Amino acid sequence: MFKKHQTKIGQACISSPELLADTMICVINSIRTHWYLVGGMNKDVKKNGLDSRYMRNAVKAKAYKYIHRNKKDIHAKFIDYQSGKIDLPDLLLYVASCPNLGLAKAGFVIQLALGEIGCLDSHNLARFGLSAGTFKYGANATYALMRKKAELYIETCHKLGGCEYLWDTWCEYLATVHPTKYRDGFEVSRMHVDFILGE
Repeated sequence: MFKKHQTKIGQACISSPELLADTMICVINSIRTHWYLVGGMNKDVKKNGLDSRYMRNAVKAKAYKYIHRNKKDIHAKFIDYQSGKIDLPDLLLYVASCPNLGLAKAGFVIQLALGEIGCLDSHNLARFGLSAGTFKYGANATYALMRKKAELYIETCHKLGGCEYLWDTWCEYLATVHPTKYRDGFEVSRMHVDFILGE
């Protein structure tokens, strides 16, 4: 599932700042929302922008404006990582600096765009017996602390099985938890492509 679906999204993200922005907004829309609802949200936001009913939340609207204002710089940062100019913890922290994104959802962005790290969302925290507080830091945290948290987050994803394992097992888990909403894990996985690329 991961190899088939993430590859399509990743190629799109690296080729286009606009598609990387769409991917980040998909992640923003997925916060505290059932996954099967995100596709409709993305379409509405794509059509109506800040006038979308899903952008009435001030924090989400702030994130939307930040992403579109900075999409070329964000895309350039991903290219910097691919060319070895910055490392993975710094990329994770950079993405996490977007309003409404912490390390988990920044990890989701990087999982989608690069096929690295992973998303330790509420489902995965529960599955693996982890606490969200482990990876959080305050607004006034030092760079050293933020870097330590980012390194711990990446190391934890790796120890849990890595990016591909986290993607595939999350999809299977979601299909099991919501059997009336998804046929199987493959459908959950394919939705990532549908929601972002409209395929």
